[in-house]
Amino acid sequence: MGKLLTLIKRFNMYLYGSSAALVIFVVIITSIDVVGRYFRMPVPGAFELSHLALSCMIFMTLAHTQAQKGHISLDLSIPLPPKVNSIIDIFLTLFSLFLMALITWKSVPFVLDAYRSNEWSDYHHLPIFLFKIFMFVGGLTFCLQLIIDIIAICNKSRGDTCGNNVT
Repeated sequence: MGKLLTLIKRFNMYLYGSSAALVIFVVIITSIDVVGRYFRMPVPGAFELSHLALSCMIFMTLAHTQAQKGHISLDLSIPLPPKVNSIIDIFLTLFSLFLMALITWKSVPFVLDAYRSNEWSDYHHLPIFLFKIFMFVGGLTFCLQLIIDIIAICNKSRGDTCGNNVT
């Protein structure tokens, strides 16, 4: 189980690093495009490339952001026992897992439809299904990270109830 967790975390970091490279690419393309407009030499299709890269960046960073607890979360201001907090956390994470699994599952026909219909981008004639695949890959890694979080919450909850917390 430890090797699988390490593999998932490494893949999440790979996606995150790739997304960072795309951010740099978008910044460079946009900067060159803006400067080029002053010399009447804008980058052809810069807007299209930015949009395609943005669609990839969003889904590539979901799992890493979840692993870092960077997503927006709600915290109840009512003092509750740790066991109840753990149950609430598990329920909310399961609900998130259900929604993301549904989105990921529904993305498969979305990608296949783009592939079968031979959908291409307007200016650069890039196959759109390649960019839509990142919706599936990002959703799948996010679901895996949510499962890891559920296991961690259960382990933490079990440790709290057994009194085995050594700090």
